[in-house]
Amino acid sequence: MAPSVHGYRLGACLEPEHPHCTISDPVYAAEGPRGRCVIKHLRLGFPLRNASCDRWRDTMRAVQAIAHPAVVRVLDAGFAEDGQPYFAMEHVEGEPASVRAARGPTSSAEVGAIITRAAEGILAAEAAGCAPETDARHIMLGPTGARIWNVGVHRWRMWAENLVAGTYTCGGGQYMRHPNLTPAAAKGLPPTGARASAQLALIAFNLLAARPYWNADLNLSGSPFEMLAEVIANAGPPPSARSRVPLLAGFDAWFARCLAEQIADPREAARTLPV
Repeated sequence: MAPSVHGYRLGACLEPEHPHCTISDPVYAAEGPRGRCVIKHLRLGFPLRNASCDRWRDTMRAVQAIAHPAVVRVLDAGFAEDGQPYFAMEHVEGEPASVRAARGPTSSAEVGAIITRAAEGILAAEAAGCAPETDARHIMLGPTGARIWNVGVHRWRMWAENLVAGTYTCGGGQYMRHPNLTPAAAKGLPPTGARASAQLALIAFNLLAARPYWNADLNLSGSPFEMLAEVIANAGPPPSARSRVPLLAGFDAWFARCLAEQIADPREAARTLPV
């Protein structure tokens, strides 16, 4: 049953394949003060404290202030009548990069354009103090180009649960426990530019290798940050996974540099992708 959100009329819960959907939280088509939109309703497995509510409002105010064409606009945020957080975002036509990857390999030129645009969105979000959760599910591909969404939510969610439980967990899984993760990342702070470059390299791998998620071939589980740490620790995907990438001169060297966080600016990572 759809939650009650003041000022909005919620329609059907969107199917999992819809571009705005994620794994754990329901997403609804909606009509609101600004017309057609989409509402994501967070289903949390822990109680919210006043500090968590205040931080949600502060975080989402910062996200709403982001005005960049590579970031999906958040129109409103608050708490539904059941006390759980929600945010309303503009409705975007298109598909996530994970769905594009499932259809078959994407050309290196198109991948370069996608991660270049995603890099701009990441930097805009980080300039606002909001860490995007950047994986193939959160890169929207549509008529207006690649755009990132779900900005700021992942970091807030871990912080709020940590306030209650005293450990970084989410959905029952342990987060941020790998020794290769920097202290800043381990506290759920925004990733550095170099870490963003590593995340973009994994998205490039998704698209070039036609794999919707990087854990599909790498035998990984857990959060994007955990999976990224395991990939870094193992010096990249195993040969069986890398062989899925069409022969692209220099790809392995570029991929290794990104995963080793040797490229400080994600725009440079996108610019140097071999094509």
